[in-house]
Parts: sequence; structure tokens; C-alpha cells
Amino acid sequence: MNSNFGVTEMLALLDRLKSVVQDFRAREDKLDLDYRVRLNNEKRALETATKEHAQQQSERLANAEIEAQNELARWTSRFDRRKVRINEAHKKLRRKAGDDVTEHEGRRKHRLQQNALEAEKRRDTDLANASTALKEFKAKLAGSQQEFANLEAEAFRTFRAYRTFRQLLSPNVRWPEPDFTPDEHQLFDQLVQLQTKVREGLARFQSMLLPNVVRFIPPAWLLVPLLLVTPYLRHAVTGSEPMGIAAICIAALLVIRIIAFLAAKQQATPTASSVASDLAKARRLHDACYHKADLRLQQDQERIKTEFQNRTKSIDQEYKDVIKEAIGLRDLRLRQIDEKAGRINQKAEKVRIAHTERLELHRTEALPHLKQELEAQTSRLSETQAANIAKIESEQEKLWNALEAEWKKAVQPLCETFEKANAEATKMFPEWDLSQ
Repeated sequence: MNSNFGVTEMLALLDRLKSVVQDFRAREDKLDLDYRVRLNNEKRALETATKEHAQQQSERLANAEIEAQNELARWTSRFDRRKVRINEAHKKLRRKAGDDVTEHEGRRKHRLQQNALEAEKRRDTDLANASTALKEFKAKLAGSQQEFANLEAEAFRTFRAYRTFRQLLSPNVRWPEPDFTPDEHQLFDQLVQLQTKVREGLARFQSMLLPNVVRFIPPAWLLVPLLLVTPYLRHAVTGSEPMGIAAICIAALLVIRIIAFLAAKQQATPTASSVASDLAKARRLHDACYHKADLRLQQDQERIKTEFQNRTKSIDQEYKDVIKEAIGLRDLRLRQIDEKAGRINQKAEKVRIAHTERLELHRTEALPHLKQELEAQTSRLSETQAANIAKIESEQEKLWNALEAEWKKAVQPLCETFEKANAEATKMFPEWDLSQ
């Protein structure tokens, strides 16, 4: 085989080289175009994702801020409503405290008014009872006086034979004064005892034999038996005057009567003196009872009026104390409620401030965290883009290396053929030496 290349062969080689160059040129352009397209697509995708992420980041930040503001507004509204409820409860408690104090004051005033009416009613009742008691006591005294008047009349009748005893019944006779120290009721009890004692004394006087004989046989009655025996004396007695004998008889009877009178008087004097003394004492006791009863009524009336005045003053003072206490209690209760409401408002305000600070702290902590999260997402997007670009470049490099290997594989034989042809041509046509 002839190793020399002809023109035709050389042209064929050139055409072949041209075809190979054109083919690889086209493949290189296509590979470069695909690379730029993929790279641009990746960049556009990254740009789109970045824009979307930035928009989402802005929206999330805005939403987080809005949510924080809404949460703060909700809690603020909640605390405002709580404050309104506290203020309403404060007003209700103030009204209730005032109403309670007024009701308590009204009950005490009503009770004091009832006490005043009862005191006035008791005063009128006590005065009426005192007057009634006086009337009843005076009625009893009047009955007792009548009883003693009857006893005094009976004593006068009993003592009719004894002038001395009747003189003892005279009001002008002085007797020892009784003891007026006891009250009228005790004196009245003494009157009852005296009444019994006088009856017993009269009965004892009436049961005595000798005083009754003297009482029922007056001196004039002694003439009756003398007149009856005088005719018999005229016939029986002789030698003397009948009238002398009668005189002697009368004198004897008178002596006997006088002796009997004196003996009866001596026997009845203690009883008669006791009866007369008791009757006189009864008169003095009746007078004392009337005086003491009137004085007791006057004292009772003064005591009742004084007690009523003291009770009225006490009620007036208590009424003033009730008003003063109500004023102080109303001020105290309102001040206590105001202090309690102030403490509740302070506590609510502290809770509000603490919760607001917690919300603000949460917001300040959440926003940087959210920003870091969004920045991390942005970083991940960038890393993803860089990885994708690196992958694209790696794939492009691999394709380019493969194309380069194919280029070398396809062009190297042709180049070797051209070098061989060039070497043969150099041998056949050496360079001219101008110096020769």
C-alpha cells in the first residue's frame, strides 16, 4: 500500500476532520446550552423560592407581630373588663354596705322608739297602778276605820257603867306614840292585829262576871228589892221606924255596890286601858297610813317620773350614739371596701403588667427565633441551590469530560494521520536553503 497521501485522500481527511469538528461543535454548543438552561432554571427557581420565602417570611413576621398585638389587645381587653367588673362590684359593695348600715341603724332606731313608747306606756301604767293602789288602800283604810268605829261604839257601850273607862276613849287623852317607822302596809297589818286584839279585849271584858254585874245592875236598881221588902219589914219589925231600917238597908246596898264597883273597876282597868290604848293607837295608825299612803303616792309618782326621765335621757343618748355609731360604721365600712378594692385593683394591675411583660418577652423571644428559623430556611435554600448548581456543574463537567474524551478519540487519529502526512511531505519537499 502506498503510504503517500494523495490530494483526494487529504481532502477526504479534511472533510472528515471538518465533519468531526462540526459534530463536536454542535454537541459542545448543545451541552453548553443545556448547562446554561439548567443553570438559569436553577437560578430562577432559587430566585422564585427566595422571593416566595421572603414573602412568606414577611407574612409570618407580620402575622406573628399581628398575633402578638392581638394577644396583647385580648389580654388588655380582658383586664379592662375585669377592671370594669371590679369597679361595678366596688360600687355594689359600697351601696350594700351603706344599705346594711342604714338597715342596722333603722332597726336600732325602731327598737329605741319601741323602748321609748314602752317607757311612756310603763310610766302611764305605773302612775295609774299607783293611783289605783292608793284608792284601794284608802278603801281598805276606810273599811278598817269603819270597823274600828264599830269597835269603839261597842267599847263605849261596854264601858257605859264606867265613866273613867269612857273617858279613856276620848280623842283628847294622851297615849304613847306608836312606832311610825314601818310603811303603810306594815302599819295596816298592825291595824288588823289591833282589830283582833280589841275584839279579844272587849270579849274578855264582857266575859268578866263582876264588871258585868256592875254593868247590868246600876245603883238605882237597888231600890227595887228595897221597895219589895219594905211592907214585910213594917209587919216584921216592931219598936223602930221602918224608914230607918230602909235607910240602913239602902246604905248597906250602896256600900256593897260601891265595893263591887271598885272591885270590878280594879279588875277591868287593865283590859279597858288596853282596849282604849289600842283604839287610840288605831286612830293614830289610820292617820299615819293616810299620810304615808299619800306620801308613798307622791314618792312613787316622783320615782316613776324620774325613772321615765332617766329612761328617756338614756334612750336619747343611745339614739345619739346609734347615729354616731352609724356614721362611724358607714365611714369604716366604706373605707374598708375602698381599701379592699384598691388592693384588688393593685393586684389586678400587677397581674396585667406581669402578663404584658410575659407577652412582650415572648414576642421579643419569638421574633428572633422566627427570624433565625426563616434565615435557616433561607440558608437551606441557598445550600440547596449551591448543591444543585454543584450537581449541575459536576454533571456538566462529566459530560464535558466525556465529550472531550470522545473528541480526543475521534480527532487524535486524524491528527496523527495529518502529522504523518506532514512528516512525509517534509521529507518529500524539504525546506529551501536560500544560502545554497
